[in-house]
Amino acid sequence: HTYNFHHLINGKSYVVAKPYSEVKADLQRNKRDLPHSDSFAYPFGHYNKTTINILKELKYTNAMTTIQGYANIGDDPFQIKRFGIYQHTSFNEFKQIVHGKK
Repeated sequence: HTYNFHHLINGKSYVVAKPYSEVKADLQRNKRDLPHSDSFAYPFGHYNKTTINILKELKYTNAMTTIQGYANIGDDPFQIKRFGIYQHTSFNEFKQIVHGKK
């Protein structure tokens, strides 16, 4: 997610609420500590064009949103949809998601 930005200010994730320089510094630290990770998950699903540009500058290759859905060829790699799997998700629900029946 981030190094230390998994917080909210007035309902907005730090990655969209904090100044550019602070967001970039946090994501640089995250990248430094996890150098083999090219993927990112937006905290609370919040992001904007600036967030995406910082990720690109730092050589991330993709990022996951909290928008429910399947990822498809041709989708923006910095706005990948996904399904949440929770403790209460049944095995049958999980199978439906995996098999594309959601």
